[in-house]
Amino acid sequence: MMLDITLMEIKRLKKTLITGLLAPAFYSLLIMVFYTAFAGAMTELGGILDNASLQNLLKAFSMDTNTFSYILNYYVAYNGVYMLIMGIVFASILSVHLFSKELKDGTYEFIYSNPIRRLKIFVSKAAVIVIYLLVLNIMVFFVGLISIEALKTKSPIFPWLSDENIEMVVNKVDKNPEGLKEAFILDETIFYDVMYSGLNSQFSEISSVSSIDEAVVTDLLTVFLLDPDNIFDELLSDPKYMALFNLENEEIFKTIIENQKDNYFNMKNHFSSDMTVAVSMFKSSPEVFLKQLKTSDQINNFGEVFNINSKELDNLYIYYSFTNYLKLSITVFWVMLSIAFFIMMITIIIPKGRATTGVVTGIAMLIYIINMIGNITEKAKVVKYFSPLSYVNMDVMAIKYHTEQWSIVVMILIIAISVVVSAIAFEKSDLIA
Repeated sequence: MMLDITLMEIKRLKKTLITGLLAPAFYSLLIMVFYTAFAGAMTELGGILDNASLQNLLKAFSMDTNTFSYILNYYVAYNGVYMLIMGIVFASILSVHLFSKELKDGTYEFIYSNPIRRLKIFVSKAAVIVIYLLVLNIMVFFVGLISIEALKTKSPIFPWLSDENIEMVVNKVDKNPEGLKEAFILDETIFYDVMYSGLNSQFSEISSVSSIDEAVVTDLLTVFLLDPDNIFDELLSDPKYMALFNLENEEIFKTIIENQKDNYFNMKNHFSSDMTVAVSMFKSSPEVFLKQLKTSDQINNFGEVFNINSKELDNLYIYYSFTNYLKLSITVFWVMLSIAFFIMMITIIIPKGRATTGVVTGIAMLIYIINMIGNITEKAKVVKYFSPLSYVNMDVMAIKYHTEQWSIVVMILIIAISVVVSAIAFEKSDLIA
């Protein structure tokens, strides 16, 4: 009987379901169709983005000139949140049709006149929402995947620096240190990039475990971006930087900085000629070196120089991570489900079918606005945690991409509480409008 009710509801709401499935899928496809034009425009802008000042600005945000045109970044930026909103809005409309509109229209008598518990009726109706979201996410997943696979050659490739890949390339470089001269341009640019990467990691780690003002770290990194060789003079010019080294004695601080300054310029002067220095810097920041290779010819030359076979090279340089795409899609489904069940609960709690499409859509948009406010400024960051939309990790380029455990727990709690409260409220509801 429960299955019969579910199938009957699906048949009754087939127009709403079909619209709710096709609209997001079509939007996803349409967005990906424009990727070719977008990638072409980014290529034309390459000369402007290669400007030193803009390069420094991008670097400050851990980006490069290709960040915007990586195909999975594009998919998330133009498809991620909007797909979530569309799915949630349609699921909300579905909730109204399942639990509220039929009471208001007086079409509930047929179901409720049958000798079946209301709890089973509730489960049958809730199953329609789950089925809708499941089918929607599967459709969007495959539309996105097929689009990405078809268009990925228009995307820049990037090094996938998993632990295994790092170990592999470091071993290859250890066996042929002189190969660095053949595979990379060992100039000041790559030297400065490696130093910046090291400073950024070091100072970020220090500021995360201490009470040091983040503005101090930002100021120092900005100085390095503008004039790298002046970084040590800047450190010595202001006692506030002593906190970065956990020092209070100014003489000791001065001695340490002077020693580091000598080491810095010694490394800089021998970087391109002494492969011991170059190998050491490669090991400290392999991503900086590997990101320098952007064309197939450069990557193939790198493979030949270090005797890296085609399979290893294909695992090292990729267009996108399928694993990250899959994890993102799964998280999106659970976020949609948690918000949809929350709105379903609101729909059932509002008495006698008074919940309208406008009301539940407004709730869905409010959740989106809360998330948007939380992203605008650091001071309002805490606000976005009240919106499950913020639980989706949009950093799909991350090697160790994951969803925070606490957000998974929160989503499970939202789903569990919403289902229990909805079931109880539905069981006790007064059906006489």
